[in-house]
Amino acid sequence: MAIAERPMQPQSGGVEPAGPPRRRSWWARPAVHTALLGAVIGYLAGHSLGLLVAGGYLHVKQGDTNDMALVLGYLFATLGWLAGLGVFNDLFRQIAGRPSRPAELEETSGLARYFRYSLDHKVIGIQYLVGMVGYFCTAGLFAMAIRTELLSPTTHVFGPGTYIEIVGEHGTMMMMLMSSVILGPFGNYLVPLMIGSKRTAFPRLSALSFWLTPVAFIVLLSAILWGGFPTGWTGYAPLSNQALQGMDSYLVAFSLMGLSMILAGINISRRSSAIARPGCVGVGCRSSYGRCWRRLF
Repeated sequence: MAIAERPMQPQSGGVEPAGPPRRRSWWARPAVHTALLGAVIGYLAGHSLGLLVAGGYLHVKQGDTNDMALVLGYLFATLGWLAGLGVFNDLFRQIAGRPSRPAELEETSGLARYFRYSLDHKVIGIQYLVGMVGYFCTAGLFAMAIRTELLSPTTHVFGPGTYIEIVGEHGTMMMMLMSSVILGPFGNYLVPLMIGSKRTAFPRLSALSFWLTPVAFIVLLSAILWGGFPTGWTGYAPLSNQALQGMDSYLVAFSLMGLSMILAGINISRRSSAIARPGCVGVGCRSSYGRCWRRLF
């Protein structure tokens, strides 16, 4: 005997039950393409503000260099990059009294999640690994340029100034960007698994620590456009005082990478110390824990 199914009645007050939230189209969701657009808009806004503020200074008129415009352009570009990724979306939602982004809306499969601001520690670890490989290969190209110049003592491929720029770029990339080659990929991916945790202590800080590294990489590369920096990776005076605007790129990139390392150190050290149970922490987790504290100090 067939049983007739009764249609679902609306809730009290005649209001239909709310369905699952709809996802926006891929081009409307925050990702790398919106971050690049935000970075360009931010740089133009910051550079224009710097020209407006410091354009009338005497040393700017005499030297034809405006360090304030360049630094403000980099800072606003960083904010635009992060805003384009959606880093501030949940913050603005909470300020407006709206709920945060539902966890089920975050993509759990496909390549698209690796180009977004993901809170999954495994995705962040793979993002770190791919990013570090890219930075390493770029630094390797500069190393090949150095070896090419040293092939012959009489025939020169680059001029003296260009050679110094190449040496500085190579050394800074290897010492600054590659400092996260172990803690970034393997610390984010493996440490939560080794201590039995589903995520890191502060997932947003973990994601932010990675997405600051591409900005530092691009800012460091842009130093070539402004004459480079003759200090090598150390940045010591008096050569730093004689450098052109390329030194501003070096300082901004170093600051961004330093902030990234501090955030990563706080995140992983906090999770390791708060969640780890006696007997479940191996040598790899302990070494990552010690490396985090070395970064912080």
